[in-house]
Amino acid sequence: MASGKWHDRSILISSPLAGGLTYYTTTNWVVTGILTISYLLGGMYLSPDLDLKSKPFYRWGFLRWIWKPYQKLIPHRGRFFNRNPLSHAPIIGTILRVGYLFLLCFIPVVLSGVHASLLHWIAKNYSSIFLALIGIELSGLTHLLMDITSTNFKK
Repeated sequence: MASGKWHDRSILISSPLAGGLTYYTTTNWVVTGILTISYLLGGMYLSPDLDLKSKPFYRWGFLRWIWKPYQKLIPHRGRFFNRNPLSHAPIIGTILRVGYLFLLCFIPVVLSGVHASLLHWIAKNYSSIFLALIGIELSGLTHLLMDITSTNFKK
């Protein structure tokens, strides 16, 4: 598996490529910005390695405690695989991390009583949210690619 340093480097090096390809295909700066920023944030803060005490985990600073239950629910090593499919699998891992974070944020919003305006904002901005999810997923795929290639090169 690649080290945290190599995961960070791969995200930082590939983010201009992701942004350039996005702009080349869409010629839209807003789409490019949303996808590129979510790619960077996904790689640095919503990494598949949040299931252990890693660089992305410590980047959350005083808020890193919110990932402790996630680490208990989804251990880093799988029973039959080197990586846990729940945290590292394409799409599933991203949905679990983003869904977990959404639930943690949504509970206080519901308790405060302003959830109707949040739901209205989500409905109004669903395409931007979808683009952000694509950026986060692409960073997760980059992470997985680094894990797979570094594991295969060590053999």
